[in-house]
Amino acid sequence: MADEDPRGLAELVGEDDEGELVKPPRRRSLRAPPERGPEDEAPPPEPSGPWAKIGPLPLSLATKPEPARYLLWQGAAGQGAGLMRAGKVGILSAPGGTGKTLALCSLALSVLTGRPWLSEAQTMPRRGSGYAVDPAAVGLRVALLLGEEDAAEVHRRLWQVAGLMALSAEERAAVQDRLVVGALSGEDVTLVDADGAPMVDGLARTLAEQAGPGFALVILDPLSRFGGLEAEVDNGLATRTVGALERLTRLPGEPAVLVAHHERKGGGKGTDAVRGASALVDGARWVARLQPVELGGRRWRSKAGHRAVWLRLVKTNYTPPLEAPCLVMLDSGHGGAPRFARTGELDELRAALASSPPNTDERADFAEVPELAGALAGAPKAGAKRAASKASSKGGPAPIGVEL
Repeated sequence: MADEDPRGLAELVGEDDEGELVKPPRRRSLRAPPERGPEDEAPPPEPSGPWAKIGPLPLSLATKPEPARYLLWQGAAGQGAGLMRAGKVGILSAPGGTGKTLALCSLALSVLTGRPWLSEAQTMPRRGSGYAVDPAAVGLRVALLLGEEDAAEVHRRLWQVAGLMALSAEERAAVQDRLVVGALSGEDVTLVDADGAPMVDGLARTLAEQAGPGFALVILDPLSRFGGLEAEVDNGLATRTVGALERLTRLPGEPAVLVAHHERKGGGKGTDAVRGASALVDGARWVARLQPVELGGRRWRSKAGHRAVWLRLVKTNYTPPLEAPCLVMLDSGHGGAPRFARTGELDELRAALASSPPNTDERADFAEVPELAGALAGAPKAGAKRAASKASSKGGPAPIGVEL
């Protein structure tokens, strides 16, 4: 044979120091290697992971870009200001007792039925009394993942909101068909481990299997369950948590992802009120807040017993902020389900404001609302009535402009 080794058996087999038979290294063939052409060259490895997205601008600057998609609009869809950007991560923060979970349930049903969010009517009511759902989102699915509730409580909350919205039998059937629910109380649903490694792929696969025509919205409540407590104190883990949430925006339909979060004790102004590491707010593309309406240092409620909260958009990377905080009532007749204030309730609050002493922060809240700002002119400042009463008891003159 042409390549047969010419050495004999004696040359191929020798003994080592202990008398064991060993083979010497095989001689290399003297035959020249075959010539290799360009077709024989191995192609360079393709970029993988995030680096595969690096390259020339994929779209021409000579072509007008597609308009940005929004899930919610302030005013008529496509005509007003965009409120919630599709395909982005947002945060809804609130202290306890402000209807955060019910507001998320309300949003889920609005997206599934096309009803304006926080509105009681099928049609858009007066200005500032509802947020329109993008018609393109209606017909897609919504995932409602509640980390602190069991199935019975999820059912109860959705029933309360559906009652306030007066959903028809057809709308309830549409919700039943397209709402994907996770009642996850007692489960470990952390999306990032303590070392920052993502654990979101299992959730993403589960949702993808149930995506049907695609998702318009994925809701997670609260962040402390899905992000873990360390994500609230470690900016690195907070950034990884937002990254894990962004992974869910790549589900079929490219949904908006909204995560509920708690606020710091004592609250704060704007995004400073959001509890935990600053990277949470920095990474989210928009942040909204629910906060109690306080008058004279106490939470205000209507004569019918409905508590009032402000809804504020305090951060947005894509649109102007809301023109003013919106007054939302937690309807006691429907378990605290949220809706925008009615005209009569605005009148009640205006009258209470005109006769009660708001403090400096409270005045700033009311001054932002055109329907209420006028009542501040006749409202005494905090401490004015107390000063007037004290002066009267001593026989001295009352401060000018204060009624006794």
